[in-house]
Formats: sequence, C-alpha cells, structure tokens
Amino acid sequence: MKSLFKKIKVRAYTAGDTGNIYGTPADAVSPPGILPAPVSPAAVSVNLTSIKTSWAAVAGAAGYVLYRSSSAGGTYKTLKITASRSFTDTGLTPGATYYYKVRAYAKVNGVTVYGKTSAAFSGLAAPAVPANCIAVFTSTTSATLAWDKVSGATGYVLYYAERQNKNGPYKRLKVLKGNSYVHNGIDVTDANYYKVCAYQTYRGANIYGKPSAAFAPKSDPVISYQYDADGNYFYTEKDPWQRNFGFNPLYDWFAPITAMFYSSVRVKFTYNGLDWMIQLWKGQYGFAFIGSEIGIYHKPATRPGTHYDSASDANSLKIEQSLYRQKAGSDNENDLELKFTRPYAIYWWSTGFVAGQLRRFADTGELMMVARITFKDNGMANAFVEKFDALGFEASDSVNKDHPDTYKVVGRDVYINWRYIGRATGTYVG
Repeated sequence: MKSLFKKIKVRAYTAGDTGNIYGTPADAVSPPGILPAPVSPAAVSVNLTSIKTSWAAVAGAAGYVLYRSSSAGGTYKTLKITASRSFTDTGLTPGATYYYKVRAYAKVNGVTVYGKTSAAFSGLAAPAVPANCIAVFTSTTSATLAWDKVSGATGYVLYYAERQNKNGPYKRLKVLKGNSYVHNGIDVTDANYYKVCAYQTYRGANIYGKPSAAFAPKSDPVISYQYDADGNYFYTEKDPWQRNFGFNPLYDWFAPITAMFYSSVRVKFTYNGLDWMIQLWKGQYGFAFIGSEIGIYHKPATRPGTHYDSASDANSLKIEQSLYRQKAGSDNENDLELKFTRPYAIYWWSTGFVAGQLRRFADTGELMMVARITFKDNGMANAFVEKFDALGFEASDSVNKDHPDTYKVVGRDVYINWRYIGRATGTYVG
C-alpha cells in the first residue's frame, strides 16, 4: 500500500549560548501505509451468554482492537485489545444480539498506528449452531438425520424443504429432545433438504439459536447404513451386500474414483489350513464421512490369487475398535477427541463412520484407530502378530491413544494402535 507520508528523519538539539545546537539526524524511515480493515469478520454463538468473534490476519499488524455495540448504528466501545485473531465475549444477556467492529494496529518507533475499521458484524447470545449435520438413506423410504449435541441445549427444531429445493421455503418438521431423527415416508428420488437449530429454555422462555447450513442425504440406500443414536455414528449392518463379494485389491485401487480417500494395513498370515487377511482402513469416505473399518477375510491355502472370501460366521472374530481424531482447530497432533467406539462383539466386518472431512484428503494421520481383536487361540494370535510386527508396528506394554503404531499381546487378545504407518491416502501397507 502506498504510504501517505514522505520519508522522515529526526535529530535532537539543545539550546546553547549562541543558539540551538543540533545533533546528527537518524536514518530516514518511511511510516507505513494505513492498514486495511480485517476481512472475514464473524461472530458465532457459543451459548446463552457467550459469542466468539474472529477475523482474518492483517499483514504487518501488531494486534487488533475489537469494539462492541448493542445496536448496529449505536456507539461502539472498545471491548478488547489483543494480538490474537479471535476473542470470546462472555457475560452477555441471553437472547440478545450484539454488534462488533474490528481494526488492526501497528507499532512504528513506539507509536501506535491504527488501520481501517471493518464493517459491523453481529452475533446472537444463544445456543451454538449444530455441527456435523448429516442425512443418510437407511431405506428407499426413510432417511436418518443426526448432528452433534449442542452444549446446554434443551432441544432442537428440525426443518425441511421439499423436492431438493435447497433455498426453501423450509417448514418445521419436528421438535426433538435428542440429536437424531428418522424421517419416514420420503422418496429417495425426490430427497429433501434439512436445517436444524438448537434451543434452550431460560426463565420460562425458549431462546433459539441460528439454524445450520442446509444438508441432504449423501448415500444410496443400497449401502445399508444403520445409525447408533447413543454413540452418534453410522455403521454397516451385519450382512450387507458387500459380504457376497469378499475382498480383492481392485476394490481399494478404485476407491478414489468413488471419492474415498483412505489408508489401509493388510495383515496376511496362514492358520489352520487357511490363508487369512485382516485388513484395517481409516480415512475419508465420500465427502461427508470420516471413519474406520476392520475386515476379516480368508481363502483356502491351496487357492492361488489375491481374492479372499469374507469370513464365515464360524470364522468371524470378536473385535472392539475406537476412532480418535485430532481436534478441529488444534495444531497439536496429540490433542485428540474420541469420535466413536464400536462395541466388543463378533464381526466379520466392523465399521464406523461419522460426519466430517479430513483437513487434507491426502493424509489420514489425524485419525487414530485403537482396537482389540480376540483370536481363536494363542497360535492364531501369534501368527497375526508376527506379520503385524513385520509391517512396522512395535510391541508395547501399553496400547492406548498415547502410543501410536504399537501392539500388545495378552493371551489370544491383540490390542493395536494405528495412526501414522501408511498415513498417505492410497497407501496399502502389506
């Protein structure tokens, strides 16, 4: 930006008997141009008494001044001076709307130089907007809708717009206490759009938050998803159509074509006359889900080739698996949050999916799988571990989210942690 000032120099002087005595001028400096107004200012509801404000960085800024008013055209008073690009305003009146402006400042030779002020932006002291809203067809005439719970919410109001009309108008569909709903009697060829808002009862009155962005069913009903309302995750039913096709490496090779970006570990070993493969997956499933899977496959040891059959009921194993993810907005890779846990039960294919997107589709390292597999006996467990260790996993006395890429053997139970090995999507270790 062009400076509004010429270059300047400064020098000191003192009064003498015959006049002023001047020192040597300092080097010439150019005052900076006026800093632009911060762009993308936003004010987001946190709860009934808090609003989080944020804005984009301004190059050359030493900090920012945030102002607040109770009306758009009112007097704006200084709320916060901060070096950060966000500030959470607390102690607010429930249900009230607040207005903000922000500007950057720079320090020049100890002098504060202020930039331009942003346009006003507003926020509502109300329950937060529901996050990770998802809709999935669970039959040809029904869709399961789910979203993250909002802290402090009394309930939710669900709206819909008919016939794929994303812009509405939206009609009230249901007032709910929980964070999921099954919408029956719909046509998958003529899907609805949905929005949801949270509300909280305060002193006998309901205070409504802002609605979510519109969302619509993402999957085909043939996928056979089920929804666990307690755990807030989706999974495949026990005997989906995929079981008839077993496993072939071609399935993974074609995954990116269907917008699936995951990493995989294949553990192949021989036990009791069968060639076994236990495969782990984690990553991005379409543009709506992140998730993880553990599959059990086998084939006769005498049969050549790379195609495996899905495990029979008799050869299915007891599995428990949890998926963790690096927290949104955190740069600390060890700052993880649990996304779901599939219960310890017999599976040939244990799956779990939640709404979300990886920061980078090319890297699954922000996801961590922690699992337990109970084998038929110690011999089978040892055969698995021998091959698992050869893939780069290390034995450990403790397997939890603090010990990535490790395993622990306890009798016929093998506990595993998988995070970084093969983290690039499209990598199939083993």
